[in-house]
Amino acid sequence: MQATYPPHVATVETMMIWTKLSKQQQDDIVSRAAIGESIWVLAEEYDIKESSLERKLRLLRSENPPSEKIFNTSALWLDVNEPKRIFVYSDAHFGMEDRGALNAAIKVAEMFQPEIIVNLGDTLDCYSISKFKKDPGGSSLQSERDAWSTWATKLNSVCADDVQRYIIKGNHEARFETFLMENPGIADLDEMSVDSLLMTDALGYHSVVDAIYVNADRDELYPNAQLYFLHGSRALKHSGSSTRAASDMYAGASTIVGHAHRSAMVTQRTGRGISKSYEVGTLASLMPDYMFFPNWSQSILTGVIMKDFHEFQLHVIDRGRVCYGGNVIGG
Repeated sequence: MQATYPPHVATVETMMIWTKLSKQQQDDIVSRAAIGESIWVLAEEYDIKESSLERKLRLLRSENPPSEKIFNTSALWLDVNEPKRIFVYSDAHFGMEDRGALNAAIKVAEMFQPEIIVNLGDTLDCYSISKFKKDPGGSSLQSERDAWSTWATKLNSVCADDVQRYIIKGNHEARFETFLMENPGIADLDEMSVDSLLMTDALGYHSVVDAIYVNADRDELYPNAQLYFLHGSRALKHSGSSTRAASDMYAGASTIVGHAHRSAMVTQRTGRGISKSYEVGTLASLMPDYMFFPNWSQSILTGVIMKDFHEFQLHVIDRGRVCYGGNVIGG
């Protein structure tokens, strides 16, 4: 399995310059830079722009392994050939989370033992910086982060150490980015980022991205993926409508989305084969203080993916109870 994702310093120019060098030249530059040789000297010797070489070396220090391809895009390219167990959750909205649903999710993860975990976004509610009407005594960013960190640590503790963990940015994380854009005086601080907000390094998650393309062509305009993990941008009225809309956008491909807070599976036969798309429900309260009786549901997703095949099962959570392996757990 190979995953590539773009650090903020990635550029197309850096990729092109580096790939023009032979493997021996690349290794020579890396080894000499590691012992402190001047980047200016190396850039002169290999006829490379100094700033581009500096960016590339920074990428190699932050990526593991260095040979992974970096694309100047917010998508993560995930190649899965051998069967991998995947656990998917979404829309926890810490600050308005539902403890019963969160506990049920952890119990399923413990029994399922995933090899890949995907968080579809809206991890924090970011209630205090919302532009909507709100209770001044509502959750703070710090209390939301603390709740997320506590739960994510517990989730980590019931899974293997080598699980691959990914987070997709949701519209509530976008609230934080909007807040930073509106407050440039603090936006330039290193700790002012979505990754820092969600403590991705400390909790073992890869950098936050906008989408995950599974077994895709390396084409930013037309990725042609086997499966798309997205937060989702449309919350349509009925269960299944939002993931169907996402599937239509990707020419009938299989999609897994959150955002709508509804649970559904939609299948259809297309020219690509059988499309199997899912809406993953929320792990937040079904009784939010800003809406009366929303038609939401709570759920998680477990499944297996390999080259040219994937299959998932949607587990709907009801009052903290969920059916898994023929047994009702939680509650």
